[in-house]
Amino acid sequence: MLNSNTYSTPLNLGLLRPDEVARAAVEAYERGAVSLASAEGFVRQVIGWREFIRGVYWKLMPGLRTANLLEAHRPLPDFFWNPEATDLQCLREAVGSVRETAYTHHINRLMIIGNYATMTGLDPRAVSHWFWAAFADAYEWVELPNVVGMALFGTDAFTTRPYLASAAYVKRMSGLSAKGRGPVAAKNEGPCARCRFDPDQRTGPDACPLNALYWNFLDQHRARLERNVRMRPIVRGLDRYSADELAAIRRTARDHVNGLRSTTDWAFDEDAG
Repeated sequence: MLNSNTYSTPLNLGLLRPDEVARAAVEAYERGAVSLASAEGFVRQVIGWREFIRGVYWKLMPGLRTANLLEAHRPLPDFFWNPEATDLQCLREAVGSVRETAYTHHINRLMIIGNYATMTGLDPRAVSHWFWAAFADAYEWVELPNVVGMALFGTDAFTTRPYLASAAYVKRMSGLSAKGRGPVAAKNEGPCARCRFDPDQRTGPDACPLNALYWNFLDQHRARLERNVRMRPIVRGLDRYSADELAAIRRTARDHVNGLRSTTDWAFDEDAG
């Protein structure tokens, strides 16, 4: 199966041209080497999303660097440089793969790292700097719109809602390996099976923090998110919790973010790249 992630580094380095790899995918389909779905998905990612993001970057700059729709200002936790510093196994493995290979697949980028950053209120600019510095295929034009706009909802200029997930999503997708081989049937594979937190618990010291962070985020931003027709049914899920349950959710989320240790011993010069 064709995977645009495989080609992102040589494309972004200028070693391959978008039209070159797109034509190769079409030719592979015409030879019967790949399915129509695989070829179409690949071409849409390269010619569609990748080139669209290039246009978004030039359209929204320089304001995109400071876009912060949700007014999130928490500094990066230290585990972005030292993955062993977090007990969340999904984050430890996702960030660890970046440290080891300067790369990780789309689910780790968006729904593990980006999702966590959004729900804990990390500063989008700081997260962008880390992605830019840490990934082999990162240039500002490609990482900045994807990180600030798509992953952290720092702007709604081209995305209609934040991408959020509780532990249930991570558990369901926990068959994803660092190489992105996709979900597997084995229920107990993946980071959730190796994590000290329980993905089926919502509150308390043993509950996966993603659960409380998810509902706490929806609670904090309810007024804004309820105006979004796509988010309204999700936000109204809060109504099924009692006042005591919501208080426990807020407390669990607060305890988690208060336990984060930030680092201030690095700086990033955007204009120097």
